[in-house]
Amino acid sequence: MIGQQVSGAVLGLALSMAAASPAGADEVTVASDPAGAVPLSPTEFIPPDDGYDWLRLVSGEWLKGELIGLFDGEVEFDSEILDKLVIDAEDIRDVRSSRRFGISVRGEEMLIGTVSMHGDRVIVDTGSQRYQLPRQDLVAVTASAERERDRWSGDINLGVNLRQGNVDRVEYNMVAGLDRRTPNHRLRIDYIGSYNKTDDIETANDHRLNFVLDRFSGSRLFWRPILGQYLRDPFQNIEHQVTLETGLGYELVDNGRTEWEIYSGVGANRVRRVSVEAGQPLRSTSPAFTLGTDFETELTSWM
Repeated sequence: MIGQQVSGAVLGLALSMAAASPAGADEVTVASDPAGAVPLSPTEFIPPDDGYDWLRLVSGEWLKGELIGLFDGEVEFDSEILDKLVIDAEDIRDVRSSRRFGISVRGEEMLIGTVSMHGDRVIVDTGSQRYQLPRQDLVAVTASAERERDRWSGDINLGVNLRQGNVDRVEYNMVAGLDRRTPNHRLRIDYIGSYNKTDDIETANDHRLNFVLDRFSGSRLFWRPILGQYLRDPFQNIEHQVTLETGLGYELVDNGRTEWEIYSGVGANRVRRVSVEAGQPLRSTSPAFTLGTDFETELTSWM
């Protein structure tokens, strides 16, 4: 079932910074300070305007490099010295960007500009105006359109077993995922496959491909224009199976440590069987309905 698909760090939905917002500061406002800067003590390091992005951890350490994006409670940062890092948003105190980003704000239109954060406040400079908003209302920060490669990320796990002797065996298992994220959209593609051939007898040959496209409006409700799955498993009498659906989802919890969402979809399912009884069709089409939930939490934060 599609509702049982693997949920990665890909199928969580919005970035909600863990810092609390001060009372009365729950709207996007135009920053009154023309400089838009948060004052620092005279002894604190002030990042130079050198074309790099700067990030400060809660420990006080500064990192210099390139901000890739913020999504799903995580910050991706390409450090000048430490290479690419993925850091929990709650472990970050300050961010100062030199480049323009797409900034998605809960309940508001997307903003394009540079972004700076200090504590529980975020300031976005669009060039013509500066906006101040609570950090908890920040949904995502993604690279501008000219950096298409920064919108993609993926992972792959492959296991291979080759054995010759009393028993000849060829076996492989593969799990792969690919994500594309923007402030308003998320595309997730997952593949799971396995193959086994022992003494020239095939005992497993199944492949499953899932793909999901989500569109966010800035609220907790999101639209899933397309949710699909391709399945091949001859040993389950499935030559080919294609399912296509569309639906809606809703974020129940998103607090930086825990993400929980529910979703549903309706569509159609098309199956071609390997073999059937006499008089039965090889192909069939039926309605499809999905009701599912994704839950993800960070256990280490409790220890």
